[in-house]
Amino acid sequence: MEHLPNKMPVANYAVMDPFQQKEIELMEGDSLYVFSDGYSDQFGGLKGKKFMKKRFKKMLISHQDKSMEEQKQAYLNTLSDWMKPPEDKEMECFQTDDILIIGVKV
Repeated sequence: MEHLPNKMPVANYAVMDPFQQKEIELMEGDSLYVFSDGYSDQFGGLKGKKFMKKRFKKMLISHQDKSMEEQKQAYLNTLSDWMKPPEDKEMECFQTDDILIIGVKV
């Protein structure tokens, strides 16, 4: 299940609406992830495109049954593979945004 954030900046903005408080009932075995858009915004792959949210969510779900250390390694390996330039192309790949993933297993 995905809980979307408020569409408000953390800093001062011309129109400041209050943030909504949300309660989420968790059960033993649940995994909870908080993340920035940095991972999904990284460029790479065969065509030098963004990783994208859909691919990022699939990755989270596909590894959620592993230990947190195994997940971390899988995410680092996936990102490294994604950002490798294709062998037939000379291009420089570099990190374009900050990356934050916080995962908690109940």
